[in-house]
Amino acid sequence: MSMKINKYSRNQLCVDGKVKNKLIKSQLKRIAEEYKLRLSSARENIQSTVNENHHNFLQREIYWLGREIYKKRKNWDSQAFVAKVRPGSMTRPDKQDDNFRALFNSLPGNLSLYRQLTSKWTMNLNYANKHNVPAKYLCGFLLQSGPERVRKENMDKPNYFEPGFRDKTTIKD
Repeated sequence: MSMKINKYSRNQLCVDGKVKNKLIKSQLKRIAEEYKLRLSSARENIQSTVNENHHNFLQREIYWLGREIYKKRKNWDSQAFVAKVRPGSMTRPDKQDDNFRALFNSLPGNLSLYRQLTSKWTMNLNYANKHNVPAKYLCGFLLQSGPERVRKENMDKPNYFEPGFRDKTTIKD
């Protein structure tokens, strides 16, 4: 069962080598539409693999988009982006400094993502990013790297890397 939405491709993020906020918004729209499709399939008990379920899809796509923005536009003002996309909806704009959190909070539509869930996912994505995990391996990495509380403890250790990644922090997507 494939539910690809090809209105915007994953590669369409730059114009003349520059990341454009308009294209980020279109990617977020693509992600939100696909997430809603996968969520409705899950509610109808249509089975999907762990890697392809709605939550893992959302994390993987936000991770991909956040890493692309970081690689191509290191000075992206995530606070300003969230403020423009969702004016007046952020009670803690200081928390939008993180690309991943800002992208979760900028998803269009009413996706009913709980703050606690997006905080957990943001921590997971930052942990994977610290290890330079390619987006296609995100779900497997998170499953292999232990429980969330262990990842949270390890995230706070600046020189800690998962055993299989200690010498491989330069893996490319």
